[in-house]
Amino acid sequence: MEISASNIKSVIDPVCRMKLDPDQTKASMHYKGQAYFFCSLACQALFMRNPAKYLKPRNFVERFLDRLVRSNEREYGSGGPCCH
Repeated sequence: MEISASNIKSVIDPVCRMKLDPDQTKASMHYKGQAYFFCSLACQALFMRNPAKYLKPRNFVERFLDRLVRSNEREYGSGGPCCH
């Protein structure tokens, strides 16, 4: 099932936290009425096994690491290795 993302410019993969363009990914799904996009089928499979693990509120350390990753992406770009 294709999920329309025509009005979304970028999203965060809930598994690996990678920033991506939803129009450029083939891995997506609906869960509890919300659309989720993934960088790879591997990340989608991990999410499908245990969605609650990836949707729980993030603690201070996880939020700090997310900010650090975004800062590095701004500085060096987001072309680094990932799950696929």
